[in-house]
Amino acid sequence: MEGRLSIAADVYSFGCLVWEIMEGSVPFGGMSLAQVLYRVALQHERPVMDAAQWPPGLAALVQECWAADAQARCGRCHCVWFVVVLHTCADILLFPHRPSFSVLLPRIMTLLEQCEKRMPSTTT
Repeated sequence: MEGRLSIAADVYSFGCLVWEIMEGSVPFGGMSLAQVLYRVALQHERPVMDAAQWPPGLAALVQECWAADAQARCGRCHCVWFVVVLHTCADILLFPHRPSFSVLLPRIMTLLEQCEKRMPSTTT
């Protein structure tokens, strides 16, 4: 653990936020801050998810945000993309008649690829 704030730390936190919304609970609930820091930073423990209950592709992307190697985590484009995902999740929950995430995922991925080609990778 490097002990400093970074975009990679923000990406990890954003993954936890999406997890909290989708799972409806607090990651590492009932643990002290010291316990969470130890398990996450030193043991590389992550919140448990029931990926079968998540929209297709979303669980894998959240897990990418939690990569043990901070350099392997998503960059700024992914954070912007996750805002779109978060909005989509809210739409699915509030307006089930709208297109599902699985329908929107290919279009969002295309936009993300275009964004990544235009923006330098920044993970720290």
